[in-house]
Amino acid sequence: MSPIVIGLAVVLFAVVALIVVSMMRPAQTDVIGDRLSQFTERTMTLDELELQQPFSQRVLLPLTRTLLGQLGKFGPQAER
Repeated sequence: MSPIVIGLAVVLFAVVALIVVSMMRPAQTDVIGDRLSQFTERTMTLDELELQQPFSQRVLLPLTRTLLGQLGKFGPQAER
């Protein structure tokens, strides 16, 4: 027999053996999935909800409004 045929036979046997062994193993519990589901089931606090907003809405927009409000006091006054 040629070495190529023997090599293919060995590889095929290894693949079949790995498939059989993996099917015979008992199913493992999903420990990581269970822990992640605990975090997703709890209700979020107000701080967590606020931190989900983009940085621009949480910091930059209020900062810009405040600065423009303060600078507006020094601008020309509209006549009433």
